[in-house]
Amino acid sequence: MKNNRVVRSSAPFSDLDPQTFEWVIEHMEVERFKAEEYVFHHGQKSLEKLFFVVEGLAEVLVENDTGNEYVVGTRKPGDFFGETGILSQKEYAGSIKVVSSLVCMTLKNTDFEYLLANDLNFANFFSKILTQRARGLYEELYLEHSHLATGLDSRPFRKKVSELMTKEAVSCDTSHNAAEAGEIMAKHNIGSLLVLAGDKLVGIITEKDLVTKVVAADQKPRELGVSAVMDTEVVTLPPDAFFYQALLAMVRNRVKHVVVTDGEDISGVVSLRDLVKARSSGALTIVDRIETEDNLDALVAARREADHVLTALFYEKAPIPEICEVITELNDRLTRKIIVLAEKEMEQEGWGTPPVSYCHIVMGSGGRKEQLFRTDQDNGIIYADSSSKQTASLEKYFLNLGEKIVSGLERCGFSRCNGGVMANSPKWCKSVSAWKKDMDKWVLEPEGQKLRDLTIFLDFRPVYGLQDMAYELRRYIFQKFNQMPVVLKYLARDDLEHGVPISWLGNVITEKSRKHRGQLNLKTAASVHLVDCVRIFALRENIDENSTFERITQLADKGVLSSDDSEIFNTAYQSLLMLRLKGNLTKANKGLVPDNYVNPVSLSKRERTVLKDAFWAVKKLQHLTGQALQVRK
Repeated sequence: MKNNRVVRSSAPFSDLDPQTFEWVIEHMEVERFKAEEYVFHHGQKSLEKLFFVVEGLAEVLVENDTGNEYVVGTRKPGDFFGETGILSQKEYAGSIKVVSSLVCMTLKNTDFEYLLANDLNFANFFSKILTQRARGLYEELYLEHSHLATGLDSRPFRKKVSELMTKEAVSCDTSHNAAEAGEIMAKHNIGSLLVLAGDKLVGIITEKDLVTKVVAADQKPRELGVSAVMDTEVVTLPPDAFFYQALLAMVRNRVKHVVVTDGEDISGVVSLRDLVKARSSGALTIVDRIETEDNLDALVAARREADHVLTALFYEKAPIPEICEVITELNDRLTRKIIVLAEKEMEQEGWGTPPVSYCHIVMGSGGRKEQLFRTDQDNGIIYADSSSKQTASLEKYFLNLGEKIVSGLERCGFSRCNGGVMANSPKWCKSVSAWKKDMDKWVLEPEGQKLRDLTIFLDFRPVYGLQDMAYELRRYIFQKFNQMPVVLKYLARDDLEHGVPISWLGNVITEKSRKHRGQLNLKTAASVHLVDCVRIFALRENIDENSTFERITQLADKGVLSSDDSEIFNTAYQSLLMLRLKGNLTKANKGLVPDNYVNPVSLSKRERTVLKDAFWAVKKLQHLTGQALQVRK
């Protein structure tokens, strides 16, 4: 009884409800240790149990560089130890030596993990260690994947640009003319030349600039100053930026040179040539192909090559958020080119040019910039309001244009949406005022199909056309949520209707249907819930950001999420995307259709641990959402 009282009076057990506390006591065992005895040693494999001191005293010892032990702390009644060994799944970082006869109540790691998963206050007590474990396991697992790549050399995606750049950046000043600039470039055998005004970087001249702005324009190079030739929009990165960030900067800006700057100082230049040497220029090549091709067949081939870039980025260990950005940039450019071709086709068929301004939008994972594998389409069209006489003709034009866009995307591997969420449907192709009317209905009657339509729409993002139309609708939807905050309750209730498939014992619950028996869909089982809950908090806080990662960051900045929770949720989402991507790549390599399904039995021990941690994180996020919106599961 004395032991029980000590446990009951000490955090985190003091916060447990009576029923849970009784369960804990039933699962605890008493262990005794004599003075001078070691409970465990530094470097020893974890005993996989939590030790809670009810009597006696122990010292915490660590080793210095010479191997000698010294005391860094003590453990007395009411204290515990061994939790780091359980949560990190690594050897003990220190030793525990008994000073006076020690009596401990111990709890097995499985019971400890159960409490973490099922009692939020208990988990919060250990949140710092949980955060470190989640991040550590994810990073270790991600680094493992390089050996899975078949036929791919190890590539330096984790190198910094300071290791790859040309350190002696050649420059001229604004007093030089185009001919002199060309002579300097020829002398040094370089493809770019920096332009300085004093010590300040004001522009960059490339071989392409000299050809297009001097030779092709039939200019006299000695009469043309470098200011008329240079590009003033210089793309820069700091020396500690990673290789993949240089790649992303080139893809996004469609340039072949990035200047490395340390504050105002120029450190060097990273060129496309440097990337070619590292054999990671595939994304840039595809961007060039997309921009220059003028027929759909060529775009289809370019999109197939993008899948190889995705595979390379993954196995080269580029971070998941950056992979999302690169693939999003490729998909956006492809979509815009398909729309341009569709407009030309409309004109050739006698429809003419677009009769009013319009904007093409993407929704779902594409809207959040989190689409990795080609999925089904979620897109729409917003077009400008006009007179009632033009309503029918406008609808006819844009629905036909929408069909051509949808068809082009389908040719490029983006299947049609089974739910019809596409720009060729009147429901998702309409005027600004018609969109607003539908938003009013969704918000006033947030149930059934209207609620599902609202959820689909909330992550929309402009890709082509007059983007102000999309921004106007975003402002309108935020205004509606501010006027009707109760809608957030409906969104929360809709998500919390289904929980994460993990049992109270911590076992992943798989499907029982014949087709997917023993498997589970990582997207619908967990990813969707995390995305939904983060979106709900973002809407409540008026965070106008689509990316789940960015939403989590801004929620932490506002203090809505603790730094530990934001790290746990961020890591959980990256883990889920990583496991989905790995599984889908494996299936694609075998000629199977990627479908987000995994069999937990086929995962490695570490992968299963990462998956469980991600599930617990999503479960916690759902709990926080229910608390915040006062919605019960």
